[in-house]
Amino acid sequence: MQEKKKKRLFMTQTSLKIYVSATLLCYYISVVFIQRGLLQIDQHTLMSMRDLLKGNSQAMSLAGVAAFLQLVGGLGLPVVAFLLAEGAAHTENFKNYILRMGLFALLSEIPYDLAMSGKILDFQEQNMLFTLLIGLIMLYGIRLFENKPGTGCRLAQGCIILAAILWSMLLRSEFGFFLLILSAVYYMMRDRKGLRILMGCAMGVMYVTAPLSGYVLWLYEGARGRSVNRYVFYAMYPILLLVLGIVK
Repeated sequence: MQEKKKKRLFMTQTSLKIYVSATLLCYYISVVFIQRGLLQIDQHTLMSMRDLLKGNSQAMSLAGVAAFLQLVGGLGLPVVAFLLAEGAAHTENFKNYILRMGLFALLSEIPYDLAMSGKILDFQEQNMLFTLLIGLIMLYGIRLFENKPGTGCRLAQGCIILAAILWSMLLRSEFGFFLLILSAVYYMMRDRKGLRILMGCAMGVMYVTAPLSGYVLWLYEGARGRSVNRYVFYAMYPILLLVLGIVK
């Protein structure tokens, strides 16, 4: 008798990156193109926006589409934090990883500002890659105190996480607190898959749909998947923002 192998759904590192790319596309279409472009929410107060929606069925429909797409975008945020933690855990050269993230954070800033505010440079808020850069430096600091006994090391790791959150607040980097806390949890609990995902889902309630990505992460078993140049996914972020900014 021949044994029949049941096909089982699973996620690879590449498929997780594609998942993130698709959900972030939905998020930025909502925020940049619909909310700040078509609805021009930056030019309205809460009261005037409410009046606009009351008397305009088309604006109401656009607001509904924008809300739906933003909820879809929230599905990808835990996976962003997860991939950052996985990258930090398996990178062969931490310093090059940090430099690479810093370079693309700088390259993404003008497209981000153009998309969000219509300005070439706007220091009111920084793009998400700056949050990931701070997160990488935070995870490097956490790594320095790993496998060392004593409560002092745990306290040091806690201080590093707090410092990273404060830096993200000072820079006003996108999704700062959420991504930093999640990436720290995913990194420090990487040897306990079930608890790791459960904690991520519990903390993901800050973004309504984020906990649903726990199922996607459960399907991940560490495989790299089809080989895709790492720079493709880095480059997609500023290109997406640039295109949406120009269209807006």
